[in-house]
Parts: sequence; C-alpha cells; structure tokens
Amino acid sequence: MISYNRESLKGIFVDRFLNHLALLGLVNLGKYRGRPHYERYVRLTNLKFAKHVCKYVYHPKRRKELENLVRGLIRSYECRYTSNEIKVLITRAISAYIDFRRSEKGRKVPVLVIYVRNNDSGDRSGIKITTKCLRELEKSVSNLDVRSKINRKTLNVVYRYLQLLKSL
Repeated sequence: MISYNRESLKGIFVDRFLNHLALLGLVNLGKYRGRPHYERYVRLTNLKFAKHVCKYVYHPKRRKELENLVRGLIRSYECRYTSNEIKVLITRAISAYIDFRRSEKGRKVPVLVIYVRNNDSGDRSGIKITTKCLRELEKSVSNLDVRSKINRKTLNVVYRYLQLLKSL
C-alpha cells in the first residue's frame, strides 16, 4: 500500500509513475482512496522487478518488509523443488494421485500429491507438486535411469498429470 495525495504536485508524480509501471506490466494497481486515507494498493507482479526494487530501499524496516514480500512472491510463482529433489521424491514414492483444487479464478487446477514413507517413523507424508513445477517434473522423469527406479503406478500417475498440465 502506498499513501499519497493525488492532488499535490508530489502525488501527481507518484500517480503517473505508478500508472507507467502498471502499463509496463510490473505492478497491478488497486483503486485509489481519497480523503481521509489517501492510499492505493500496489501489487508487484514481476519477480525480477521486485528483487531489483529491494536493492533501492534503504530504510532497514521497510527493506525487511519488502524482502519478506518478495520471498512470499517467489513461493507463489516459482517451484519450491529442484529437479533433483523431485527425482528423489518420486523414487521414494509409495503412491500418488491427482487432486483438483480451486484456483483464484474459480477453475479447477490439478495438483500432484506424492506419498513418501518417512525413514524414521515409517509414517507417510504427502507432498504436493503444483503446476509451477512442470519443467522440473518433466526433467526428472525424462531420465531413463530414474524411470526404472520409480513405482510403475506412481509413474503412470505422473505421466497423466503431465498430460493434464499440457492440455490446459
């Protein structure tokens, strides 16, 4: 959220600058609220731009807040697993299925759920692999050596999941 008075000279400049950033596709702008609040919600949509902006915030508290926000954006837009981590998870998988969740836009989105047995207690834990991990998942199952180590039923579910993602 950014606070500024749109009627002041400084506020006119800030408003034009924010509109320019929105035209470039770097931010999404919310509705401007006038008196008594003078505020506007701004949402960073470009991760590269958001990381770059962090370098120019010099106030320690504000910089920390922005870095936490960027970390949250990265979690939302990038896969949390590397292809090697996915290889390990799939080879250790005891079962898998495709779950359908509602997205922000209201449509159903497939999520791959892999169950892995824990080494210590023998319990199993479910790991969710979302659509943002498509490249990493494809890369991990493209290796013939890895495919031979994967449970056949799990491999079939992974292939069905990849087909679903490509058809969307």
